[in-house]
Amino acid sequence: MAKIVGVSRATVQKYENGIIASIPSDKVELLSKALTTSPSYLMGWDDDLSTSEFGNLTYDESNHMQKYRVLDEHGKSTVDIITDHEYSRVTAAGDEEPERSRRRVSETLAEIDVTSQAEIQKRGVS
Repeated sequence: MAKIVGVSRATVQKYENGIIASIPSDKVELLSKALTTSPSYLMGWDDDLSTSEFGNLTYDESNHMQKYRVLDEHGKSTVDIITDHEYSRVTAAGDEEPERSRRRVSETLAEIDVTSQAEIQKRGVS
């Protein structure tokens, strides 16, 4: 936790024990993300755990959601295609051979790359 927040372990213990009562807001934000809750819940201002921005997600899941929100439509479409493929692969419980699955992903990524290149040329960006 100390590494995530960027403070010493002793400081985290002081936060936990109430020795440091005025925790800097940037540290509260980092702590809340690491603990997958909202800053208001962490500080005791809110009793509802569900008020976290993304609900009950891990820090990595929340981080992915934040990045996804910044993507343009092409980026979101790319992520959606790969997520759908991976979901199908995992839920198929081995119905598809691993090599065939890898080929399908490679083909999909190649199609996405061709689309990206066409968009770049269309916009005149090199």
